[in-house]
Formats: sequence, C-alpha cells, structure tokens
Amino acid sequence: MTDETSGSTVPRRQLGRLLTQLREDASVSLDAAAEGLDCSRQKVWRIEKGLVPVRVVDARAMCEIYRAPEDMKAIVTGLAKETAQRAGGIRTAKLSRPGSPSTSGWNRPPPSCGDTTRN
Repeated sequence: MTDETSGSTVPRRQLGRLLTQLREDASVSLDAAAEGLDCSRQKVWRIEKGLVPVRVVDARAMCEIYRAPEDMKAIVTGLAKETAQRAGGIRTAKLSRPGSPSTSGWNRPPPSCGDTTRN
C-alpha cells in the first residue's frame, strides 16, 4: 500500500491547497511569502504541493502573512498538527526496526572516504 492510497499524504495535500488558495486570495507572491517566512521560495512551493510536512509555527506565520480569518487559522493549524504527527510516526517507524539492537549504527557518523573497516 503506498502513501497515496493509505491516506498519509492527504492532510498535507489538503493543507497545501488551502495555503495556496489563501496566498492567492491575499495576492501574495511565492517570493513575498518566502520572504515573510524567512525561507526559500522552494520551501513554500513544497509546502503548497504537499510534499513536506508543515510545522505549526510556519502554518501560523503563513496565516498571518495571508491575513487569514480566525476560523481558517484554526483549520490550517489543525491540519499542520496532523501532518506533523504523521511525519513523526513515519520517522519513528523507519528508525525503530523490529529486532534490531539499539546500537545498530543509526547514530554513527558516516564513514570517511577510503574507510574500509565498516560495511
């Protein structure tokens, strides 16, 4: 089952569409949004396309920049919290493999070039 069919990206995509609509309704460009968030234009684009989870602080800041009404702020914040929870669960699942000891090497620094002692 893919992320697409399991629904795990649905809240991110919903949030992205909603933020895009709010930005366009406020006549704010991607560049102006990025400047207001103090981030890259690409980050705003990725958020709007639902490609990355949205931090609640970023969602609130976007609502302020876009002058969103209070009811919309609540919706956006709720969706952002949901995307953050889902992203946290996915991240944890990838790091905690069943049956692997806690010293499995996940926290080790990557080997340097030419280091042949580690596999």
